[in-house]
Amino acid sequence: MLVPTLLMAWYSLCPLLFWARSSRYQAGDRDYVQSAFNSLSTIYQVVLPIYWGGQTIGKRAIKARIVRVDGGPVGWWTMIRRVYISGLVYAFTLGIALIVSAIMIGTREGKRGIHDFIAGTQVVED
Repeated sequence: MLVPTLLMAWYSLCPLLFWARSSRYQAGDRDYVQSAFNSLSTIYQVVLPIYWGGQTIGKRAIKARIVRVDGGPVGWWTMIRRVYISGLVYAFTLGIALIVSAIMIGTREGKRGIHDFIAGTQVVED
């Protein structure tokens, strides 16, 4: 369970890392590829759960969904906090918060990581 959690956390940070890296290069083909990657990543992580009732393709496969702590559906601001604000926290702490979050998910009863606390969400089984 810890390895998939770390992989998902890394995937959450990738758009931020590519965005920061792309600012160093001049316009070119590489920027288009990075822009496409960032757009697809945003659609997958932020937009898809909003329109699919809290599910991504992976969560749908394992029959799980993201919901607010009060049980309501996730919205735009909730998903932006879950993906990007928490990604900034992970980046600013140089990955320490990411490791703490993975430990929290692996050991706590509620299985909520730092990104869940920031966004006020939880992952539940269908």
